[in-house]
Amino acid sequence: MDLGEFNLLLQTPPATAPALTSTLVQQAEKKIMDQPEVKDVSTEIKGNVAQLRVRLVPSKERPITTAALVERLRPTIEELPFALTHFQLERRGERDNVVSVEISGPEISPMINLALDLRRRLRQLPELRDVAIHLRNPTPEYEI
Repeated sequence: MDLGEFNLLLQTPPATAPALTSTLVQQAEKKIMDQPEVKDVSTEIKGNVAQLRVRLVPSKERPITTAALVERLRPTIEELPFALTHFQLERRGERDNVVSVEISGPEISPMINLALDLRRRLRQLPELRDVAIHLRNPTPEYEI
């Protein structure tokens, strides 16, 4: 069931200046609000991560579904230089099928290159959407 809402997670690279993150998020908000089907957008920014909640006008007032709007917006949002963009549709009675692959190793640089290559390859599969890289603790850890 189309609830007329979706969430968008946007993340800039670690250590991005807060002003740059804010500017990029504002650009994304504008691109979203330019869509006639969009009623409003609420945004929460914490560090280099922004969570946008997008509500659409009622379904009888728009010619397309939420999923179709997300697919129309996807290339526009993905052209902005975010490290991560992830759309999440709000649907009643359905579960998102999530596939996770974890890559770990002693050196972060080769792991990031491997993750980028894997993401590039997975994005070529038409069955997959929102292929994302999530960095956990991207700073080096030292044990003494």
